Amino acid sequence: MTEPSTRNLSSINPSGFTVPGVESYTLASNGTVKSPEEIRSELEAATAQMFRLVGSDDPRYQFFGTARLRQELFDLSAGLVNYAHDNEAKAIVLMDRSARLAHIGIREIWRTLHEPEGLPMPDIFFVNPRGFRPYTTDALEEILKVSRTHNKYGDIADSPSRRRAPEIIKEDFVRSFPRLLQHADEVVILFDTCVHSGNQAQYVIETLEEAGLTQLHFVIGSVSLMEQPRCAEPDLILNETEPAAYCWPFGMDRATQKTYASTLSTRATNIEEPGQSKALRREIRHIIRERLAANGHTVPLPRQP
Repeated sequence: MTEPSTRNLSSINPSGFTVPGVESYTLASNGTVKSPEEIRSELEAATAQMFRLVGSDDPRYQFFGTARLRQELFDLSAGLVNYAHDNEAKAIVLMDRSARLAHIGIREIWRTLHEPEGLPMPDIFFVNPRGFRPYTTDALEEILKVSRTHNKYGDIADSPSRRRAPEIIKEDFVRSFPRLLQHADEVVILFDTCVHSGNQAQYVIETLEEAGLTQLHFVIGSVSLMEQPRCAEPDLILNETEPAAYCWPFGMDRATQKTYASTLSTRATNIEEPGQSKALRREIRHIIRERLAANGHTVPLPRQP
């Protein structure tokens, strides 16, 4: 992959710090305490507002109400599949949570375009980027950032004191992804929808490469809100313009939970309506299959989920 600038991890503090109370409640960015019910309510309103910003031109679609949203959803999925095909990638690693639902388009497009040619689909994996962040001394900054994230996305409170030493993170990754490491000498794509500073992606890249992945390609969906300079430079940017849904071109899905304690995401426990996540997945699959058919492709029958 493109040689990324290496972040200096020599200042890791092996002795952790304690944040009293962070595990039991969520702080708002202004220092006030909010209940889980308030957080969920704000999340639903924020999610609805995000999609209202671009309006709606078709009442049949609950999540992707404009032609632009639907086209960008398809284009990102197709661009990722084309890159995987052209580079003979054997595995695709998706960053939770914004990139997780890209797997739906990858599977549908690959089945339609490349399985008839006898080409096996790349293995697909999901990683939890928060679990790759090691201990550092930026406690206060991280606490405030995580607290704001809890409020925005309805996460359970997860104290930065749970961050681990780099060697523990690497051991966790190796133990959790033995099948991915079978592709150590083959092309593996790491995909995220967007990059800001690149810090988060850089931690993941370093761990994957140190674990033995020698041909790692970093691909991102768009340049949305990207900062300069960045710690991790992508090998490919699929969309050179800012997309309508910013960093959420595949929709906001809360079925998984980010945590510092694992390189694997966990199933969310604070979702009262899991049917919302299922509906989002169905709509993505419908849009992808609809676009494939409109482009003249014979789309295979859907597989059972």
